[in-house]
Formats: sequence, structure tokens, C-alpha cells
Amino acid sequence: MSEASLASIFHPSGNPSLLAIRELLPVIPAAVAVIDMESGQVLAVSPSAMAMFGVDTEGLYYIQDFYCDPTIWPQRLHQLRSQSGLIAASSQVRDIHGNEFPSFGRMQRAVMAGREVAVVSMEKGFHYRERCCETSVACYQI
Repeated sequence: MSEASLASIFHPSGNPSLLAIRELLPVIPAAVAVIDMESGQVLAVSPSAMAMFGVDTEGLYYIQDFYCDPTIWPQRLHQLRSQSGLIAASSQVRDIHGNEFPSFGRMQRAVMAGREVAVVSMEKGFHYRERCCETSVACYQI
């Protein structure tokens, strides 16, 4: 799936379902996570993102924890950042509960099924995406 195709599923006029996103993520050749901006909950995450954070993609119980426990996401990112010089501490975004999400270069903001979500997209190997696809989804540097 191309980057343009990935962006199209987050187009505001499409308002895709969470189920559709979760079905598409396994075939996307990038690390992608969709985070509810209000709750901080991880709504969807690609297998390559889970592999980056040390999550066992075969363990269904752990995947469910990853989705349901909003503390796992910032904990895993902070551990990863401390273990690798490739991820620099820079600006951060906080959810309503004060959880911090370190910057990975670019983050898209979209409305999905009535929720405001952040779409954090990373290349494999921690190469940041430096461009945004041509959609009406707001894209900004954090």
C-alpha cells in the first residue's frame, strides 16, 4: 500500500471505521499508530510499530493491553527513546490525562468515527516521514 493510499483512509470525508483501519494496518509497510487525542488510547497500531516497541505480535493478550491501557504507549516510547540515540527528545504533545507522546517528526490529525485522532506515522528503522500526502487532513510538525 502506498503512502497516498494510507493517507486516503484517514481523509475526513471518508470517516473510516476503526475496524476498517485495523484490517488495513497489517499490510501497510510502515509503522503507524492511531491515538485518540482525548483519552490517549491507542485505537489501532500496525505490526511493524508493535515490533519497534518490543511488543510480541503473536501474543493476543499483550496486543489487547496495548490497545486498552493508555499507559503502555508512553511507557514504551520513553523506554525506546532512552535506549536509542536515533529518537531525540523534542517537542511533545499531551493528551487530556497529561500523558506525553514524544515527537516522531510528523503527526496527522483527523476525525474518525466522531473522534479526533492523531495518526503517528514512522518509517521502519526510525526514518521519519518528512512529507505529507495531499489530503485535507491537517498535518503539522510537533
